[in-house]
Amino acid sequence: MDGAQQPTQRMPRLDGETMMEIEDMRLENQLKRNRVEATDTQIEQLRAERTTNDSMVMASEIMQQAVSGIAEAVDKIGGAMEQMATSNTINAEKAIQSINKPKRVVREKGRITRIETEE
Repeated sequence: MDGAQQPTQRMPRLDGETMMEIEDMRLENQLKRNRVEATDTQIEQLRAERTTNDSMVMASEIMQQAVSGIAEAVDKIGGAMEQMATSNTINAEKAIQSINKPKRVVREKGRITRIETEE
């Protein structure tokens, strides 16, 4: 019966009440779908916020490490400056003492050949 047609089924006629129930179910399903989509959107927003927060925390930690490194470098520079100041003070005192010592000018043939410090 390849060429035979199968009888077609007729859709039953729906009354107004049944049509209203079908429309009500369709609208209810649409509301549920909208809620699910809204929930999905909220979930995606929360994930994005969490990712942003994680990135901010990571950036904050990196900045704290950088500030710590800068503070350490400043401390080392401060130590070096203090050492230089102490060294300059000692050298200045030695220079002043050397200048204040009595000196003797040595001349040969009328020319100054050297200056000797008397101790």
